[in-house]
Amino acid sequence: MLLLGSGMVLSGSRAIASSSPQTQIPITAQDINKNNTFTITRPGYYLLTDDVNWDAPDANARAIAIASDNVTLDLGGRRSHT
Repeated sequence: MLLLGSGMVLSGSRAIASSSPQTQIPITAQDINKNNTFTITRPGYYLLTDDVNWDAPDANARAIAIASDNVTLDLGGRRSHT
């Protein structure tokens, strides 16, 4: 699971790195707005395209969840604001 917060932590064995980007699947701030979790359910190369304003409703909330194998998540230097 990925927790976008002040520490920006990526954990779990399902996310893997890729040495060469494939077709990018964009994740926008609008995909994550209103405290909704954006869940990645298919393999691919995902790119966060905007900074995110994330107010976690509780300590277990996640902005982005990875529920697939063979996923590359590129945060693109973006930031999470709380």
